[in-house]
Amino acid sequence: MIAEVAIENAMEVREAQHAGATSMVLVRNLREGGISPDLKTIGLCSDVARIPLSILVRPDAENYAYEEGRRRRTLKILELYWNHGIRNITFGAIHNTVMDWDLLEDAITHGFSVNVNLAFDQTQDLVKNYLQLALYPMVRQVTTRGQADSAFLGQDKIQKLTQLEKTTLPVLADTSGLPPEQVMAFLEHTRVQGLHFAAGARDRNGRLNTIYIENCINLMRKHARGDRGRDAAPSNRFRL
Repeated sequence: MIAEVAIENAMEVREAQHAGATSMVLVRNLREGGISPDLKTIGLCSDVARIPLSILVRPDAENYAYEEGRRRRTLKILELYWNHGIRNITFGAIHNTVMDWDLLEDAITHGFSVNVNLAFDQTQDLVKNYLQLALYPMVRQVTTRGQADSAFLGQDKIQKLTQLEKTTLPVLADTSGLPPEQVMAFLEHTRVQGLHFAAGARDRNGRLNTIYIENCINLMRKHARGDRGRDAAPSNRFRL
């Protein structure tokens, strides 16, 4: 399973890797919603990354409906990143009630592989947009909360995505609002291919909650092994 951690600097790269992350997404100002990081930070993080690292493409922390000015800024970020050797990005934008296919195809045309972020949840029909995204070989994964405040509350809609036939596009659930004691049951019900640890996996001071991340990843491993032993339920000290 995929265990993706949102990180902001090189120190957090090391922390995420030590916690058992299988991939990372680099963002800036995560607590404010997340925007594109600068090239210096990208370089420092890339130097110490030992697992796949994706870079967020987002000009500001406003909504995911990009008007013309924000579209131009997004295209400039794509051009800048491409010219500096970046090939893996996390991105998402919407137009009316669907994904912004023009901006997505601009990113793909550049040659980027794309992880779709929670902009996906702003579309009206998750299934329809997911099936369309699955047609793009350069789209690698989709993150969702099932159009709810938390993936725990949106798990029935998430399950509908993972149960679709003839699709191989991985679905990751954002862990905001997902208590550790519910992780095993959540994974069993939804059958997601991974968990995404972002703002919900940080403490009140904005630091990575590595105990929570490690505990969830251990539960993911047990789920993948089919282990349903009595030790699968975490103790209360890991409660969010």
